[in-house]
Amino acid sequence: MRLFKNPLTLIFAAALLLAACETLQELDMIPYPQFEKTTSKTVDLPAMVTFSANLPQAEMDDLLAYLPSYPLPMEPRDKNPFVTIEVSEQADSPSSTEGYELEIDKKGVSIKAKSATGAFYALQTLAQLARNGKKLPVTVIKDAPGSLIGVSIWMYPGISSTKNTSRNSSTWWPPTKSTACTGI
Repeated sequence: MRLFKNPLTLIFAAALLLAACETLQELDMIPYPQFEKTTSKTVDLPAMVTFSANLPQAEMDDLLAYLPSYPLPMEPRDKNPFVTIEVSEQADSPSSTEGYELEIDKKGVSIKAKSATGAFYALQTLAQLARNGKKLPVTVIKDAPGSLIGVSIWMYPGISSTKNTSRNSSTWWPPTKSTACTGI
């Protein structure tokens, strides 16, 4: 028994299947995060970005003092914020104290971090994603900016071509004469 008797039916079924799949996109950011999964979908960025955060008062005061110089206009709001910042030592948070997880979906932006520093780095990533000012990509980003691997790749170009650049490897540090930049 032939499933598709007409070749046009097969072509139509293949086109329908491809249309249902999400296209993964690559982000235009520096430094590039350790993990990201981005689709072709986008979320509209509100004119005033509202946020809520569970930070201690001193760290919340620091964040509020920083906001006037932040590239996105933001204001705190407890009910229905666009950005939710959750700082917690729980196991589902990123492994590094400076790490973060940033998720953007149709409901808004969720930031999970183990420290206020991690939340700060996530806000820097959010600012890069919002450069066009109108839309944000639907994405999940996990990063730990405090690690030296990202810095070493930018400062020592020969390292990026090495096969083993994991943090547990001793092959990326110290730089050798062949991998270190001269004149620094």
